[in-house]
Amino acid sequence: MDEKAVRSQLAEIESELQRNEEERQVLNDLISGYRGWLKLRAVHGASAPPPPGLAARLAPSARPATHKARTKSIANKPKGSVSMRSAVLQAIQEANGKAIHVKDILERVTALGARSEGREPKGVVDLMAYSLARRGSVEKVGPRLWRWTGEIRP
Repeated sequence: MDEKAVRSQLAEIESELQRNEEERQVLNDLISGYRGWLKLRAVHGASAPPPPGLAARLAPSARPATHKARTKSIANKPKGSVSMRSAVLQAIQEANGKAIHVKDILERVTALGARSEGREPKGVVDLMAYSLARRGSVEKVGPRLWRWTGEIRP
């Protein structure tokens, strides 16, 4: 690994940690709210109304089908040995400045160990490439065709 790749991985990990910290804070706030509601209920009996949204969280049948599907995909299970974003970046870089189609990127990404549980893996790869293009060094040269514009490795 070169310094640029390590810095990229470091930035990605730091970003993920920040998202995890924000989620942890929200979950702690929810716990605090539920505990407060339980205390109110213990003091005032069953007359205390539940916090907004609690009934929907407690009754699985009240959840919309899309929520169930989304919950499955974000469960804490390992998706692959490498992140999709870093694998897409590596696959595009390895094309050495030549245009590469999303189908070929997906093959290389899968070989690197990244996985997507999305219904349309090519769409996920295209989205990752678009995200990389917004940050520079990758450009879209055609429908689902991407090219590395940064420093070409020997």
